[in-house]
Amino acid sequence: MPTLRRASAHKESIEDRSVNVVSSRLSIGSWVLYDVSNTIFFAGVTGIFFPLWVVNDMGGNDATIGFTVAGAMLANLLVA
Repeated sequence: MPTLRRASAHKESIEDRSVNVVSSRLSIGSWVLYDVSNTIFFAGVTGIFFPLWVVNDMGGNDATIGFTVAGAMLANLLVA
């Protein structure tokens, strides 16, 4: 049989609740900012710099980039 507890034993002060809400929002906002920054960085590296590196520095062509991206997608499909 569950025991009844006084309501006052479980009350949380308004200050404690507001600190938890601010802390939670700050944490969520930080993760959103990190995720957006990581996505932009990844898109920049794979969309701009990787093809330039393959063509200019490694002597590849457009087919090399296409095969590389297709291989990465296949690996991602297999892992998923």
